[in-house]
Amino acid sequence: MGGGWTTRTGFILAAIGAAIGLGNIWRFPYMVYENGGGAFLVPYFLALFLIGIPMMMLELGVGGKTGATTPLAIKKTVRESEFLGWWAAINGFIVLTYYIVILGWALSYLGYSFTLAWGREPNLFFGQFLGSYYPLIAMLIVWAINFIIVRAGVEDGLEKTNKFFVPALWIIVIMMVVGSLTLEGASSGLRWYLKPDFSSLLDPNIWMNACGQVFFSLSLAFGTMITYASYQPKNSDVAKNASIIALANCGFSLLAGFAIFSTLGHMSFVSGMPITDLIEEGTALAFITFPAVLNILPFSIIFSILFFILLIFAGLSSSVSLLETTAGPIIEKFNMSREKTVLILTLVGCLMSLPFALSAGNIGFVDEIVSTYGLPLIGFAEVMIFGWVYGANKLRSYINEVSDFKIGRWWTWMIKIVIPVVLGYGILGNILKQPGLVIVLVIILAAILASINSRFS
Repeated sequence: MGGGWTTRTGFILAAIGAAIGLGNIWRFPYMVYENGGGAFLVPYFLALFLIGIPMMMLELGVGGKTGATTPLAIKKTVRESEFLGWWAAINGFIVLTYYIVILGWALSYLGYSFTLAWGREPNLFFGQFLGSYYPLIAMLIVWAINFIIVRAGVEDGLEKTNKFFVPALWIIVIMMVVGSLTLEGASSGLRWYLKPDFSSLLDPNIWMNACGQVFFSLSLAFGTMITYASYQPKNSDVAKNASIIALANCGFSLLAGFAIFSTLGHMSFVSGMPITDLIEEGTALAFITFPAVLNILPFSIIFSILFFILLIFAGLSSSVSLLETTAGPIIEKFNMSREKTVLILTLVGCLMSLPFALSAGNIGFVDEIVSTYGLPLIGFAEVMIFGWVYGANKLRSYINEVSDFKIGRWWTWMIKIVIPVVLGYGILGNILKQPGLVIVLVIILAAILASINSRFS
């Protein structure tokens, strides 16, 4: 398997690295702005404590209790539900195939940063870049980096790199916050970021958005946390580790927002454009809007280099976790060597990444299927299987045995009632938009019912 974590710090840093990704930098700040500003932090932190941390405890508890990667961990608890672990691993691998392409863009833009090569028309430059062969070359380089790290194993690869990546991420984002807060107009950007609109809390969609953001940003339902937890020594603290990972991830998101919005406030001040015309999320923010902002910043080359290094480190710490989440179960299930497994996955991944590298338009469609629809379905199946079939109280007993602080019955009700209802509501909304999902949902429910029937028959 490539060993396990040598220290608790190594595990926590790797788990934080898995959770912190590109979305923490370009999606969370936009979500705060779009959903009531500072008022959004109310449902966000409620969701963190009522959904995010309980789910993190569940996944770390399953991995720690069984000492097995996701599919085999689920098999050990509910034998008939091993399929769920493989679904999570495959879903994560599909995400990885286009995630690495976007990381390749960031790597290319790091090179462009030294000359601000995008010039005065970043939009035009980005289109020309996507039409060139550079995204393909960058994609292959990023795959090679992932291969080297994951092939080295848990201790020599994942742990050592995350001991560098995660502290570096915090140092860079703090440097960017300090630098951006000194810019003229920064305060107006922060007002747009955090100005509370408490009337928005009456909108149920705001609460669902907060739950969704917490769920996705913590890398839940990918199988990553179960697999990572399985590499820990037996009886490792679950409750405290889960809380540290979740709070660190969300704290990083909040901090990144200060850097992004302070910088956008400066551009609004200099250009005279309203900040509402500048605020975007996703790749448009990273590769079009922000390069335009960087053009007019003092010490623009330094800011640009820091920004794209931030994206690369955040992306790599997540991408290696997704590759490990797929490789680990194959190594464990089929007793294959790590070297052979990671090589095969890398070659297959390169082939699957080709359509995304050659045509960026494919990314949005596939991301909607595997992230917007796939993850909530996996998460729903997970809480139903562990909450109702295996038994949340059994898992809570184990967590309390190994943890410094104990969790009460409230955790059981979160896993059995609150989280399934929240995820079910979100899935229902998706079904109304995409009726074809009914077929997938019926298959999942049938599998869950089969598990229950075989368990109690």
